Amino acid sequence: MKLFSSLLIILSLALAACNQKKTLFQKISPSHSGIDFNNEIVENDSINPLDVVNIYNGGGVGIGDFNNDGLQDIYLTGNMISSKLYLNKGNFRFQDITEKAGVGGMGRWARGVSIVDINNDGLPDIYICNTIYKDSLRRRNILYVNEGVNKEGIPHFKDMAAEYGLDIHVQSTMAYFFDYDNDGDLDMYLAVNEAANGYNTSVFGRRNETTSTGQNRGKLFRNDADSSLKHGVYHDVSDAAGITFNGYGHAATICDINNDGWKDIYVSDDFLSNNILYINNHDGTFSNRLKDYFKHTSFNSMGQDVADINNDGLPDVFELDMNPPDNYRKKMMLATSSYLTY
Repeated sequence: MKLFSSLLIILSLALAACNQKKTLFQKISPSHSGIDFNNEIVENDSINPLDVVNIYNGGGVGIGDFNNDGLQDIYLTGNMISSKLYLNKGNFRFQDITEKAGVGGMGRWARGVSIVDINNDGLPDIYICNTIYKDSLRRRNILYVNEGVNKEGIPHFKDMAAEYGLDIHVQSTMAYFFDYDNDGDLDMYLAVNEAANGYNTSVFGRRNETTSTGQNRGKLFRNDADSSLKHGVYHDVSDAAGITFNGYGHAATICDINNDGWKDIYVSDDFLSNNILYINNHDGTFSNRLKDYFKHTSFNSMGQDVADINNDGLPDVFELDMNPPDNYRKKMMLATSSYLTY
């Protein structure tokens, strides 16, 4: 009997071992990592999904070694809460240094964050896109320039968006720094999304109307050297560069989609507006050639990326759409005829 019991125990242990799945990733608890960030949204009579359709679009994550110690640190943007900077202490433990570093976000509704060495000093800087609020001053984007570490090893930052011409106050989604004119410095494309209550999201049809005054138009900024300031200053060259197509921009990817050595811009647009493919014309201008390159695109485009999936040397496009899991929900999501909205 004892032998039979022992065999049962051994068999049970063996079965339990077989059921333990080997995983490539291990979840790190907040109690260990020290990261307890919660981008909580508290709705009210003016900030809610019916009045602000993009309220739950979330924030951004920026990764960079801000104190040059060889460990990657994490910056998380907040909407109704402060953004946070967590310094990597090793062994998946992080320290919240937001207040000491001076990067709390100034009470603005942050969206995407770009980590870029804006002044080529070897220290990563932080550029934050802000959105939602009707007051344009509360939508000004922030450029936190890294001024180095103090005696405690904590990096400190200074907002210099105005000095660089980057204190933009549209409904920014995400900024993409890249060299579009091949002159050796970083220019910037800004994805814009100003979908709001009372604004007909089907107004563009599938045409992507071109206009110089559209609220939902992405923007291109050229980096021009300024000898007096000893750093570059960004100027809006959207009209001259042909960046004139409207759309509710959720994301963009900078890529050389035709392998000609010049960077192009692929933009994912929400609602009825088509996506945009700005092909670089090598002369400082772009042409929207989406229909030349795609037979169709996603209907309500969200995020996307461009990469060589099958290693054939050609860029492929992976794009996220949105589709309800059942027919009832799909009917309720009809933008122009749902009785829940109208």
